[in-house]
Parts: sequence; structure tokens; C-alpha cells
Amino acid sequence: MSWVELMGWIPGGVVDAEGRVACIRSGDSKVVCFDLATGAQRFCFDQDLRPLLIDKGRLLAWSPAAQKHRIYLHLLDLEEGVEQWRIDVELPDWVDSQPQQAHEFGVEAQVLGEELILSWRAHGAYKGGAAPSEGLLESMQNDAAARLSIDVRSGQVLAVEEMSAAVPEPQAFGLEALSLLAPYKRGGAWRNEAWVLGDVEVSLEQQSSSGEPGLFLVHRRVGDGAFVAEHKISSQVSEVHLSPDGAWLFVPSTHAGARGDGLVLAVFLVASGDRIATLPDEPELDEITLVDQVVICTTEQASDAGWQLLMKARDLKSGALLWTRVLRSEQALPGPPPPPPMPP
Repeated sequence: MSWVELMGWIPGGVVDAEGRVACIRSGDSKVVCFDLATGAQRFCFDQDLRPLLIDKGRLLAWSPAAQKHRIYLHLLDLEEGVEQWRIDVELPDWVDSQPQQAHEFGVEAQVLGEELILSWRAHGAYKGGAAPSEGLLESMQNDAAARLSIDVRSGQVLAVEEMSAAVPEPQAFGLEALSLLAPYKRGGAWRNEAWVLGDVEVSLEQQSSSGEPGLFLVHRRVGDGAFVAEHKISSQVSEVHLSPDGAWLFVPSTHAGARGDGLVLAVFLVASGDRIATLPDEPELDEITLVDQVVICTTEQASDAGWQLLMKARDLKSGALLWTRVLRSEQALPGPPPPPPMPP
């Protein structure tokens, strides 16, 4: 089971195991908690936190410290809207907890009873102008990882275990990078980097095993790469969105309606290749996932007044819009002054 399945992910934040309460990082450096079904706000924490998980009415989140080789871990009570505890987590001196590349630092967590398991992973590499020699370049690379066992009730660190740099990165790191899939050419066939789902590797390919053109969801066996099955998801090749747990594909397609053709968003179950729903198209779609029977996505919207990043929730079966939240907005820059009037 991936960490995404354990903690419940939505764009910009997390949701509890029941799919009722969500916490997201807003554009004004705050964390907003709200009901997933209605979008109604519960609390707003005036801290720039990165939500990790919700467990038993508690939000676990982390934040970078002023020193880049240190982070803070926070536990917040979602019933009272208060912070229960905060602890410091020391990292090696070379670690940058606010890197420009997501793969350079990551944090994940899960709760087992009243024990919190927090894991962090860091990768450092040469940054500068022309690359040095291969040997020097290799010596300048660093990798580190650790796992902390913490008492959820008190915040007391019970144990710290260094992890081998050879331990594979969490599945979510790879899937996050693949959230927008654009097939590309490799070895005479069009396909993406595969992602693992259960006991199969999944990829998108632009032709079937018999050479039929289109966009195909292909399953191969983990380990030996043996072909298992393929499913045609579109007659046209297009960019599609993948949920962060790798379980759902959202594919733009053309729908013939009474008023003519229009774009829709087809929802596919990756494990079977079945199309399970059709939703209204979301222009400028950024991220998307499915929580129970609710589709959560973020979209960009421009207007004369400026630009907005919106979060929307739609019912999976009907496609009805349940609610919309503004995550971030920017005012449009003023235009040039009008020219002076022409003399009579």
C-alpha cells in the first residue's frame, strides 16, 4: 500500500480516512480545513504548513525552519483548532528542506495506533556552472534518509533510525512527477515511464500490440515485464492526468451531444481499464484525484481582473459541481494609460 493510500491526498493537501474533512495549503501561506462534501470552512491555521495526514481529528504537518537543514513537525487538533505540539527534526548540514527540485527532499508519514512513523529522504547534487570531472561530481553527491518513531499524544521522539540510501524512494515521488502524462518516443514505440500498481507495471502507449493507433493503457508483469493486457482509452493521443496513487486516469475526449461536439473528461480505473464516469471538461486543469465518489481538482482561471487558482469538487456519478474554493488569486497588472485626446 502506498503512502498516498494511507494518508489520503488531494491537490494541495490531505483528507481524512472517511473522506469528510480536508486540509489544504492556501496561497496566502495558511492551512485551511473544510468539509469535503460542502466546502464549508472549519478552521484556518495562520501558519505556512505542509499537510501530511489527518488521523482521528488531528492534522500532522511539517514546515521548514529558517535553517534549511531543520524542519518542524506539528500536530493540530481539528476540533479545537489549536496546535497540540511542535517538535524540531534535525537534518544533515548539507540538506536543503526547501529545494527547487521536488526529488531533492521529501517527507512522508503514517500513524499506527498512537505511534507516528515519520520518514524523510534527501538527495544533494552539484549546483553551479560547468560540471566538474565525473569523479569529483560523484563525490559531491549526497543521499540520506531516516525514520523517526514518535508518540502521537506527547510528541516525544521514541527512536530514530537511519535508512540506507539504497532504499527505493516512496512510490508517490514517481507518480507525482507523472501527474500529467505526455507519451513520448522510445525504442520505436510511444510510451511513458511505467508506474507500479499492485502486481503490474502500467504505461501509456500510442499504439496497440498489433499496431493499432490510439492511446492504450498497457499492463505488464512486475519483474519480467511480460505482457498482461491492454485497454484502448482514446482514439486520439492526448495528455492525460493521473491521480497520485496511480489508480485513476482522467482523459480529455470529445463527446457528441444534442448541441454538437464538446469536450468532456473521461474517468478510467487503471486496474481494469474500465471507463467508469464522464465529467464536464475542466479547462486549464492542474491536478486531480478521486476521494470516494467526489472528484477534486485544481484549475487555473484568467479574467480581466486577474488570475485565480480554483479548487473544485464534482460528484462522480452526475458530474454536478458541489463547490468551488479560491486557493490563490492575483490582480492583473494595470495597463498603460490611455493616450491624450487629439487636438481639435
